[in-house]
Amino acid sequence: MNLQELEVKIAEADKAVYLLRAPQVRLNQTIEDVKLNASYDKNGRYRGVRVRRDLRLAIYLRDRMRCLYCNVDLLRTPRTGINLDHLSTASETMQSNGAMDNTPTNLITTCEHCNKSRKNKPWEVFASENAAELIEQRRYTSIRRLRKLAKAMIERSIW
Repeated sequence: MNLQELEVKIAEADKAVYLLRAPQVRLNQTIEDVKLNASYDKNGRYRGVRVRRDLRLAIYLRDRMRCLYCNVDLLRTPRTGINLDHLSTASETMQSNGAMDNTPTNLITTCEHCNKSRKNKPWEVFASENAAELIEQRRYTSIRRLRKLAKAMIERSIW
């Protein structure tokens, strides 16, 4: 079985679990409506988009474990308080398969407060002038080496 076949089987399994757990109203929805990289809680409610662990950690490292909106240090913050924010809104970043754009240039590190406060505002409007400059600088920084470091940290259970 090749990687593409495995990804299809995993996506089909995720869709089946979602359809089984979804509220009655959503049971009739077609499979195509389910986002491939979306996460759902046990009641079938949408919880957000999943980003691979190594990519998530590499983005945190690229952004030096700081919220790029308010510049607060997140190093000692519990993992649940550290968020990734998609710079482009969901409607702008939907791909042909219904998945969000999880490229490093579209993701930044944020604190939970800023991520919730932004809502659907364009990031250019939400961010201060200093924050916007920092975001533009960091988002285009290569994360290739950081991703290798992140994978090593995950393998050694450091993160």
